[in-house]
Amino acid sequence: MLRALVLVLLYAAACAAPAANRDIYLYQGGDRAARLIAGAKQEGQVVLYSTMTVQDGRALAAAFERKYGVKLIHWRGSAEKIVQRALAESKSGHDGADVFETSSHRMEALRREQLLEDFYTSAFSELSPAAFAPDHRQYVAARFAFFVLGYNTRLVKPAELPARYEDLLERKPLSLAALLNITTAMREIHLPERSPLDYLRQLKWDDSLAQDRFFAYCDPKLIDQVRIAAEQHQFAPETNSAFFHPGATASWKQIQFGEANVQLTFHESDKQVIDGLSCILVEPDIDYYKDLGAHALLEVVPNALTGGLTNPEAVYVLRWIAGRHAGVAEFDPPYTLVS
Repeated sequence: MLRALVLVLLYAAACAAPAANRDIYLYQGGDRAARLIAGAKQEGQVVLYSTMTVQDGRALAAAFERKYGVKLIHWRGSAEKIVQRALAESKSGHDGADVFETSSHRMEALRREQLLEDFYTSAFSELSPAAFAPDHRQYVAARFAFFVLGYNTRLVKPAELPARYEDLLERKPLSLAALLNITTAMREIHLPERSPLDYLRQLKWDDSLAQDRFFAYCDPKLIDQVRIAAEQHQFAPETNSAFFHPGATASWKQIQFGEANVQLTFHESDKQVIDGLSCILVEPDIDYYKDLGAHALLEVVPNALTGGLTNPEAVYVLRWIAGRHAGVAEFDPPYTLVS
């Protein structure tokens, strides 16, 4: 997979003027590699916009420069920032990036804005058929992310497990919707190192899985990542977090959107060793409102009076609208609302 990305980088360095170089994009002759290397050296550098970590970018740049003698400049940003920057540069007539490397739906957004070109690389033969879009070759998958569910065999009896997905959907549909909402939103948060979802180690697959939140054990490094993100104005700390979340020791809320932001609340006294790592309990949820006062008056108090909980269908709609207003990719949890 890495070879495919490197060859795409090389091709981009050799082809800095897309309209004038479409022939080489799709060229499959035996001297393709030689022509690309010569063109890349003449161009002198290639600029990569990517969500990969700074450390990974440095490693890739060093390997690329050693092999091809071409400087690789890596600009690291969130998926949303990459799209926003690319669109802004395109409107100003400046092509800042030679290569984009980010999530597929962000790549699709760039394709629809006609910022990408069809291309060929011999590394295509090494990729899974699932890496390719059915109707173009303007981007291909360099890696896949798999999301799976597990359960604690000490807390959930085998007889209580759903025999199939439809059973879970029938028994706790709103809890399932909330889980999909929250994990989808967590996936789109780019911390200094990875996303919050990457730090989860074990979901609490019991009655704590509710229609407004879930609990999971996570790598304690997640707290450090969220603290750094708060310093970068991605999150804001919640004071007196134990008032809203009994047993909580710290809590931060995402502040990217006007509504439907992810909140990560930590219960550091609740620990469990998983695969040799001492993990702590984290409680992710999504509130309707970013402002703490509005959250208390318009969400917490009404729910307390009525015995209700945050509605995941409302969260879905609010988060989708908030994303549209912010100009980011469409919120796309893997389910559909029907009337």
